[in-house]
Amino acid sequence: MRVNLLRRLIRQLADSPQPDLRRLAEDIVVDEERLGHAQVARELKTIMEKGLDAPDRRVGAPEVLKPLPNVSSGPGGSPVASRDGAFLGVLAHPENLRSAMVLPSSVDAQFRRIETEYTRRDELAKFGLRPRRRILLHGPPGCGKTLGAERLAHNLGLQLYKVHFDAVVSSYLGETATNLRKIFDACRTGSRLLLLDECDTIASSRTGDRQDVGEMARTVNALLDLVESFDGPGLLVATTNLYSRLDHAIFRRFDDIIEIPKPGLNEIEQLLRLHLSNLPLKTGFPFKKISKSLEHSSAARVVRVAEESAKDFVLEGNIKALSLKHIESAIAHVPKDGIAMNS
Repeated sequence: MRVNLLRRLIRQLADSPQPDLRRLAEDIVVDEERLGHAQVARELKTIMEKGLDAPDRRVGAPEVLKPLPNVSSGPGGSPVASRDGAFLGVLAHPENLRSAMVLPSSVDAQFRRIETEYTRRDELAKFGLRPRRRILLHGPPGCGKTLGAERLAHNLGLQLYKVHFDAVVSSYLGETATNLRKIFDACRTGSRLLLLDECDTIASSRTGDRQDVGEMARTVNALLDLVESFDGPGLLVATTNLYSRLDHAIFRRFDDIIEIPKPGLNEIEQLLRLHLSNLPLKTGFPFKKISKSLEHSSAARVVRVAEESAKDFVLEGNIKALSLKHIESAIAHVPKDGIAMNS
């Protein structure tokens, strides 16, 4: 009954020509997300997107990444490299992105603040204020930086455009900077999140001991200018495992810098519960003991252990419940962080 009423209300608010009523609809969706009603929030957001056909809509349906007048592009509008025509990135729609994260409460609060500011950006604009749009996520490998970018895009209904640095970086003088400008130009319009994943690839310190320091300096300078002048309607998110190696001048270009640490014991237990939630577990399943044995692991390793133990349980076939032995076997076989698997 309540959900049906919300559907009807959102349809009416989304179709209203009055901006205040449309903002009210956005606030209702945000409140549903805060209450943990993710499926309801997604459904309401879809209703809003279908109802907002006006040119000045606040929350629009995801658009196809269209080529701009002076930007060479391939299928779907993805910019391509100047010389070899390689795609400079890949585009994903919000409904295809992951959003479930387990974070320390203080870190989760930082993400929620970004989401709230973006959703209520029109209110901020009335007072000459701008939402956080340029975000740097850093931390050890496997702890959710890329997932954090996906969460933001998913929760805010933004397409995610992930840059392919292997196609962006060129050995030809000035071409890397040219490719970067193409990407930023293509993201100046439309509702999308531009993701510079592992940005240390091109944002390392200009004072390092490198033979190509001249060209690298020019590339970093170009990136600094592009990040600082980013004014697209969406978000810019950069990630790095190598925070200390970034050029120091880049930090002040971001509106917010968030460290995503390795999960603590509480977060490890939550990850295990989340990824084993669809399986029958032995009575008194020792979550805390298992969490202790995985202490100091990355989130990725914890998830991998849960998934491997679940597969072992399913493949055994005649076992009624997943037990500690399945977990212990997975822990023994899943490599520790920083250790490659044997080929």
